[in-house]
Amino acid sequence: MAGHGIRARFTITRTDLDAWLKETYPGTRLTSEYCSGTPVDVCAHIDLHPEAEGGAMAVDITAQYEEDSTAVVDFSAYDV
Repeated sequence: MAGHGIRARFTITRTDLDAWLKETYPGTRLTSEYCSGTPVDVCAHIDLHPEAEGGAMAVDITAQYEEDSTAVVDFSAYDV
């Protein structure tokens, strides 16, 4: 059975990104330490325990910083 997921890409100010992350996924820190694949500045992988409403079991977030203090964020939530 194939996994299911959602993907979103959005632009947000760096300050709002930090606030959103702190509110939505407390304790999560974006870092460049484990980023791979496409060129990004920071990323995070979050295992959800318990799973989120709708069945998501994990979330990946990557961000590429722009020159005007914004970030282009790719967000993926999936069930496997």
